[in-house]
Amino acid sequence: MRKGAILLSLLLITVFLSSLSSCGKGNDVLNSDNSYNHDLVAETPTDDVSGANEPADDISSTDDPDNDALLTDDPGAENPTYTITILATNDIHGHFDTLPEYLTIISQIRSERENVLLLDAGDFFKRGPYESCQGEIEISLFNAMGYDALVLGNNEFKSPGSPKSAKRSGTLEESDEQIANIIKWADFPVLCGNVTLRDSGAYIDGVKPYIVEHVGGIAIGIIGITHMDPAENNLDMAVNKDFLAGDEAVKQLLPLIREESDIQIVLSHAGFLIDYQIENVSAVISGHDHFPLENIKNAYNIPITQGGGEEKHCLSRLDLYFEYINGEWVLIDFDSVLYSADGVSKDMELQRMIDAFILDSENEASA
Repeated sequence: MRKGAILLSLLLITVFLSSLSSCGKGNDVLNSDNSYNHDLVAETPTDDVSGANEPADDISSTDDPDNDALLTDDPGAENPTYTITILATNDIHGHFDTLPEYLTIISQIRSERENVLLLDAGDFFKRGPYESCQGEIEISLFNAMGYDALVLGNNEFKSPGSPKSAKRSGTLEESDEQIANIIKWADFPVLCGNVTLRDSGAYIDGVKPYIVEHVGGIAIGIIGITHMDPAENNLDMAVNKDFLAGDEAVKQLLPLIREESDIQIVLSHAGFLIDYQIENVSAVISGHDHFPLENIKNAYNIPITQGGGEEKHCLSRLDLYFEYINGEWVLIDFDSVLYSADGVSKDMELQRMIDAFILDSENEASA
């Protein structure tokens, strides 16, 4: 036990030291025409993760007829393969000025790859210069960028500037209204599978514990978990809610999501200490710590990616490579990279949206 604690401490020190650096890729992946040069991002697997725990269920368990196109009855044929690219942001905290550059990168990758998901791992507005808008600006930008899902961060539970509550983090009513608005504004699912209402045991109204996205004929199950900070700090919005440790919530939800999906991943704002202990999934898209993590695996050999935070946030990319072996999709390799906005041209349509939001906010403030 003591040896395990020492090893984990050494790992955390290593991760902390890596967090002192900036995003992994910037101008060095730009072509002369300002497009991204993905020749510098491995298109073939580089890290063997064949020991990753139970990454998939029998493909026949899903209802997507497109799955049949990936399989063959020829006994001499090679095993079918599948690749998915997961792009993600986390811990933007209202610093949305680089989203137009990110959209340029995202659009380039979408044009090159058939199977792409775009996710956010939480804490997207609070502590930013326009936090009084309570996430409306950021959600509008995420909608325009085509996000597929978002997990609530601990800061999405906190209402900015509230003088009526513990640590000025918002009353129960302010917090619930804020989350309800986030759900109303979003054109995509909002996830959080480890917070339930104490009286009923139900999830927060409008929040899903997980979703299943069909991408290229394969059902991808995405479990969302968040940090326990509101409960640990006895904040007002936690008085009617139970916060379960994220890794425990994943264990509880996996049997359900496996009935509906072929491949399972976790979208986490629970923090690296929790993410390090998650098992039996194919990847963890991480947030909360503001660590820039690429080509990192947890205690169970599962890839983790996290893209820094606040002014130093990055766009993370995780390529997952699967092979269909003995009736299940097995993760055989992965590659990850963190993209900087440095030197990347802006998507001007998104930039005009930002300019309009800022102008409106300044006009309201001066009125």
